[in-house]
Amino acid sequence: SEKDVIGGFEKTIKEQKEVKDGECIVSLYEFASGVKQVYLGKKLDEVNGLDYNVGGMTRLWDGLGTAIDDVGKWLADMSEEERPSKNLIVVITDGGENSSTEYRLKDIREKIKEQTEKYNWSFIYLGNDLSDAKDADDIGIKFKGFTTKKKFYNNYDVISTGVTAYRCAANISEASLALDSSITNSMNTLNAEYKKDTGIDLTDTNVTSK
Repeated sequence: SEKDVIGGFEKTIKEQKEVKDGECIVSLYEFASGVKQVYLGKKLDEVNGLDYNVGGMTRLWDGLGTAIDDVGKWLADMSEEERPSKNLIVVITDGGENSSTEYRLKDIREKIKEQTEKYNWSFIYLGNDLSDAKDADDIGIKFKGFTTKKKFYNNYDVISTGVTAYRCAANISEASLALDSSITNSMNTLNAEYKKDTGIDLTDTNVTSK
């Protein structure tokens, strides 16, 4: 629901403002019937509420492709001294890809592979059903967790925990390890709850790759 998304986002931002290790800059994109850049490179202290309405389609590939391209260009235009040392993309969706027109699955998979291997970006995918799991697998995102729609708010606890671990790490190598540990633990809890609610074990690769 709108309440869960808005409340979860605001709770995450509030918690991150309380973390004193490292500067945090936020970019936000919405993807439904269209793709909207809400803001790019905004200082955390300037981020407040969220204007969000449930509805429309899910242009997931278009949203991801646009965000990766925009953020990549924004970073490339910076001097080496200004450029952030760590970059984390978090995808939150309550449905699978169904309406993209600008980017294809292959495009997104290649972009994620390049940004991960060449530029050390990290990606997290949080959804709420099997179609979401397949989308995450298809584009090569390692970190993924799932809730049912009635517990969608819980996704934001995963984000805040992971981002805190990522920010507090001294360098990108330590950040990757910290994120791995934090997100794996959070995902285990999240996916255990999903299994309890649905009877489906999302940690089973035979299930998530169908």
